[in-house]
Amino acid sequence: MFATVEEGFDFCESFVNVERGAYSPRRWRLERMRALLQAFGDPHRAYPTIHVTGSKGKGSTAAYAAHILHAAGHRVGLYTSPHVESYRERVRVLDGSLTDDVFLAAFERIAAWANDQRRRVRAEELPTTFELVTLLAFLVFREVGCAFASIEVGLGGRLDATNLVRPIVSVITPIELEHTEYLGPTLRSIAGEKAAIIKRGTPVVVSRQHPESMHVIERVAQLRRSSLTRIESIGDVESRLDGLSTTVRFTTPRIGRVESSLRMLGSTQASNAALATLAIDIALPDTRGAAVELGLRETWLPGRSEILAGSPALLVDGAHTPDSVALVCETARALCPDRNKRAIIFGSVAGKAHAQMLEHVVETFDSIVICEPGTFKPSDPEALAAICRQLGKPCTVIDGGADAIAHAVSLIGASDGLIVGCGSFYLAGKLRAAHRTGAEHVA
Repeated sequence: MFATVEEGFDFCESFVNVERGAYSPRRWRLERMRALLQAFGDPHRAYPTIHVTGSKGKGSTAAYAAHILHAAGHRVGLYTSPHVESYRERVRVLDGSLTDDVFLAAFERIAAWANDQRRRVRAEELPTTFELVTLLAFLVFREVGCAFASIEVGLGGRLDATNLVRPIVSVITPIELEHTEYLGPTLRSIAGEKAAIIKRGTPVVVSRQHPESMHVIERVAQLRRSSLTRIESIGDVESRLDGLSTTVRFTTPRIGRVESSLRMLGSTQASNAALATLAIDIALPDTRGAAVELGLRETWLPGRSEILAGSPALLVDGAHTPDSVALVCETARALCPDRNKRAIIFGSVAGKAHAQMLEHVVETFDSIVICEPGTFKPSDPEALAAICRQLGKPCTVIDGGADAIAHAVSLIGASDGLIVGCGSFYLAGKLRAAHRTGAEHVA
């Protein structure tokens, strides 16, 4: 039926895609996903799982955990979202055993079942794109014989399609106000949705949190008799930028002292690495420190504090909340102390905290380019530019990724500088593609 893996993903996209904003309460419920998994023999139960939620850093944290286990000699599946350029980014097996043939066989099974359902049930009973891609991940992980899977929650936690896994440890990264139209208007409501991934009797590891969020998490862990370990229990996480990598040091109770370099830049990545290691320390305490250090060193996800070499260099990050944008700005200042030599390309989709994000941008950058972050979701670059100007900074609106990069280069010069692209994972993908196909600044 499908000649390529991309055609298989296109088939999944022919169903309702909540990520494009096609949301209604009737579309978001766990019973449909439970029935879907049962129809395929519950593939998510074939391997132990590390389950990660939060508002920022959850994909990176899931990736660090997966790479540690891979370095320890296990076959590991990694499921993250969103993707930056290709759906293939979402579903990976780290030893390379996930071939196109495995993908295509799974797509054939999924399509046969889904097409039959299209004839038999009402439209609102059909699975969503995210549910089908989640099923795909669980199926292929079982098919290739994964010993473990590291699974990132898509949205929230309580009703997310991934929340039927039976984890050996649950992980909660920092929680912010985000997706309030789905998760509720307060930190308390959002924390409640995310804490719902905690399973009875299963340990949970938690990053630093706002007290309001932590109170909710502690209460849920207590009710479910789940031991809770806070990242503060390991003391300070030391980090510093060393050229184009981040050096991190910390000590966990069983694995002990860890020192490694990270390909993803900044203090927030050091925290993500430590949180993932603590989760492994709790769930699989026999893991050796050497495997941890190797796994952390090899971890990489596109569009997460990713530096693309050139003259000037391009740092792309999917940061799309005020706190995460602030951390990207902190990394930019550390990488390029000269304000006159750094520029930003900023783009964000509708529904985000644009003014708060741009407050951090104008504090760090004088050279600002506003760019449409692709067409996956609605955006209004002119409205972003108006906010920027209201905050007292001139900016230029440019549509194309290559043109935006070229204009940023014209503002700061072609050497010894830094261009940052952030505000959306979709923008990160647009800029990566422009860079790869020969944006003018590339050395």
